[in-house]
Amino acid sequence: MRAHGFLALAERAHEAYQRCRRAFVSKELLVANVSAFRDAVRLATGGKTKNIEPEERYFLGNLGTSKNIDAKTIPEYVDKWIALLSARPSPEQAEFASRNLYAYLRDEEFPDESKLAKTLAQYVPALLQVAIRGYWDLQGTPLIDRTQGSPPPAPARLTSSIPAGNVTLVPWTREDGMGASIQLSAQNCAVVVRNLVDLEDLAEITRLAGTGTEVRAGAFEWLLVSEKPKAFMLSTDRAWWRLDAKDFESFAECLESLFCEPSVAALVERLRYAYGRI
Repeated sequence: MRAHGFLALAERAHEAYQRCRRAFVSKELLVANVSAFRDAVRLATGGKTKNIEPEERYFLGNLGTSKNIDAKTIPEYVDKWIALLSARPSPEQAEFASRNLYAYLRDEEFPDESKLAKTLAQYVPALLQVAIRGYWDLQGTPLIDRTQGSPPPAPARLTSSIPAGNVTLVPWTREDGMGASIQLSAQNCAVVVRNLVDLEDLAEITRLAGTGTEVRAGAFEWLLVSEKPKAFMLSTDRAWWRLDAKDFESFAECLESLFCEPSVAALVERLRYAYGRI
C-alpha cells in the first residue's frame, strides 16, 4: 500500500469514529490506530529521541486523559496514554485520538514509502475494520463485491437452536451475514435481530446489563425497571420486552452460547471485513 492509501484508510477510520456515536468502541482497534500514529512518528524522526515541540502539542490534546502524563517524546506519551486507556473507551475518545494518525500522515513527508508500508502493515486489518464499519453506518449494507452477473447469495439457513429456560435463540446464517430470533415463550413473542451488527451490540449490552448497568448501543437499550423483584426491560424504537431476573439470565446465556459456538465464531471473524467493527 502506498502512502496515499494509508492516508485514505486513516481518514475513513477517523470518519467512522465520528459517525458511530452510539457504538461500543473496541479498545483493541483504538490502540492499533494510536500505535500506528506512534510508529509513524518514530519513522519520521528516524527513531531519534526528539523532545515535544510546541506545535506538536496538538497531538497530545487529542489524547485526552484524566491523569497527567509526564513524557519527553510523543512515542513515550502515546505508550503511557495506552497504559491508562480504560477497557471501554468512549466514542469521543476514539474520535479525537484517531485524528492524530490521519493528520500526521496528511502533513508529514515520508520519502521512503516502502519503509512506511512495512511500518504500518500490521495495523491495516484493524484500520480496515473500523473504516468498513463507517461504510456500514453510512450505507446500511455490508461491503461485499457483487459484480453484475454473479450468482445471488445462497438463502439463509437455520442452525441449531439454543435453549435456556423460557428463552430459545434460533440463529440463521448465510455466507454474507447472520441474525437470530430470540423467542420468549413466557410472553409468546420474540426479539428478531436481522444483522450481525445488531446481534453483536445486543450481546454486548446484555453482558453489561447483567452487571447492573443500564446501557444502550445501536438499536437496543436495557433498563433496570425494578429492584424487588428484579426486572429488566429491553427497548428499541418500536417495541419493548420486560423480563424477570431468571428470564434475563436465560436471555444472556443464549447469546453467550451463540458466540462461543466455533462455527459462528469463525463466520463472525470472516464477516469483520464485510460489516466492520468499531
